[in-house]
Amino acid sequence: MSSDWAIALLGALIIGWSVVGVVTAPGRLGTSAMLALAAGVVLTASSIGALSTSLGQHVITPGIALTFIGISLGYWTAAVWLSSLGRHSDRLHAARSQTTRQLAPPSILLVNCAPPATYSPRSEAIIHRMLRDDESAPSATVAFPLTLLSQRTRFRSAGAMLTSAPSVTSLAGALQDSLVLAGSTAIVVAADCVAAPLLAKVASDARDSGTTTMRAVMLQPENDPVARYAHRLADSTRAQGGPLLDFAPSIWRDDRLAERLRERVIEACQDTPLADVGVILALEGHLAVYPSATDDDAGQYFAQRVRLFLSRYGLQEAHVRIAWIREQTPDVTEAVRHIAALGCERIVIAPATAVLPTLQTTLDLNAAVTHARLDPNGPEAVVLEPWGSDPGLIDALTRAVLGS
Repeated sequence: MSSDWAIALLGALIIGWSVVGVVTAPGRLGTSAMLALAAGVVLTASSIGALSTSLGQHVITPGIALTFIGISLGYWTAAVWLSSLGRHSDRLHAARSQTTRQLAPPSILLVNCAPPATYSPRSEAIIHRMLRDDESAPSATVAFPLTLLSQRTRFRSAGAMLTSAPSVTSLAGALQDSLVLAGSTAIVVAADCVAAPLLAKVASDARDSGTTTMRAVMLQPENDPVARYAHRLADSTRAQGGPLLDFAPSIWRDDRLAERLRERVIEACQDTPLADVGVILALEGHLAVYPSATDDDAGQYFAQRVRLFLSRYGLQEAHVRIAWIREQTPDVTEAVRHIAALGCERIVIAPATAVLPTLQTTLDLNAAVTHARLDPNGPEAVVLEPWGSDPGLIDALTRAVLGS
């Protein structure tokens, strides 16, 4: 009889665990979670049924209460486990790697801290922990599975648009070729804050190969809340005996890169007279659950420089606006409507500091333009792609590495 109570509690725990798995697990793991959920329901229902048969109908109420307690406990423990997936992402690997690539100093570390191109609960947990450590995210662990559900749905909507995009590894290869042409013998290594190749793992391999100093160049503005993690990791890895990370100047303070974005915008204008062109320089924001993760002074500085160059080229200053893709104002939707109201025939929307495609540049930016509900017979909106492997970006990275 006591075993039936234990089985009922176990079934309820399985239900709680499975609910989290159903809403967060990718691919086939989600199907397995659904099967486990069904098994937990059957287990709990059969146990309570057996208890009611042997002890009477009065046990149904405490049985239901036990079920709710078990489900809540299962959900909570699964949510805590998910949140803990990102806990050790900044620790150097204790064991020496047997396949470590030998790095001939000086070595260059190309660091990407943008969200990954594929859905991964672990990557999302790492981002959540980074923002939480940066005091940009709430500590409500219970709500974390719901955040993962939202992200998984968004990744499914994006589909192949992200997986077919350039990666930090391909950018590292392009930077390597550019450095060779510049006469440098440095070896470029790609690293990512939240996805493979993880920055902590790359630092660990560098330590094992005997490298003591690496020059790091960031793809994101230096005060991005996730990118700030790389600087904290630099201090942590050094304290653990890892290599010293010497950060190169930010590419987003390079006027020649701003001039290159001006060129890309003008190319998108085609034959439209400049007086009839409007431009929106879009900066990325963060989800509302990360309310204080909105500082982007470096990104705004870069966008202001681009705006200045566009004005000097001949665009009306009132026709060039800086806006946020999400959560901050002015947002892109508002900016598109404003530019359209000024009578512009062509509106160019450029993700200013987005190097690699993300959910924001793939889904949110286009959705923001769509929500502006432009007149079909009115202005034409053109959304530029992120920088990718644009020669201007590679040149800016090369200048940052070489200090020129």
